[in-house]
Amino acid sequence: MELTSNTKLFNNKKITNFLPDPRFPQGLQLEITVSDIDLFDPSVEITVRICFYHNLPGDESADLNFLVSKKDFVNNTWRYTINTGDLIRKVYTYLEFKVPLGSNPTIKQELTETRENLPKSQISLAGLIASACFDEHLDFVTNLRALNPGDFLQLISRDLEALEAAIGVGSQQTFKKWVITDQIIRLAGRGEIPHSYVDLAVSRYADAYSKCKERLGLESIIL
Repeated sequence: MELTSNTKLFNNKKITNFLPDPRFPQGLQLEITVSDIDLFDPSVEITVRICFYHNLPGDESADLNFLVSKKDFVNNTWRYTINTGDLIRKVYTYLEFKVPLGSNPTIKQELTETRENLPKSQISLAGLIASACFDEHLDFVTNLRALNPGDFLQLISRDLEALEAAIGVGSQQTFKKWVITDQIIRLAGRGEIPHSYVDLAVSRYADAYSKCKERLGLESIIL
């Protein structure tokens, strides 16, 4: 998947919306490149407001917002990767420039599928379990998916009951069980954890997985 917006600016503002059709892949990279302008010129200013709009169960929404300035660009390019693309309903960017008179910078924005440079876990397994009850939906799914396969396997083989006890009740618990099951299916499908853990997911979480998948409007593997 690749969506590209390539625009030569003749005014100082640019708004872009990237919409899924019907859904983005889980791993996404947003790349913004500025050309035909010298970002080292002190008279040049650039501000980019970026929002990843997520849909979550129960009509809940969660927005991940960034404010990027020209100092954040490396070799005229800024990149960001995210592991919750399948839950995103829109990626919004708003670019605002101040450039010398007569300058017409070119802006290239690319939203592409990736499995490279995705977020790495910044939290221990014990920390993830301890925070599971308090984490917002988006934080939980980001942290769980950021675990490397070995740590995730350790979590579900050794600490699953502790995690279950920590993930709360009601819709919060249903969603977090879907997150665990979905990750088991993905990693087992890629051969990164034993396929027997899919059987574990079926026996423990099939009802929660199906309910949450329906609420999210996802078309995934049916347990």
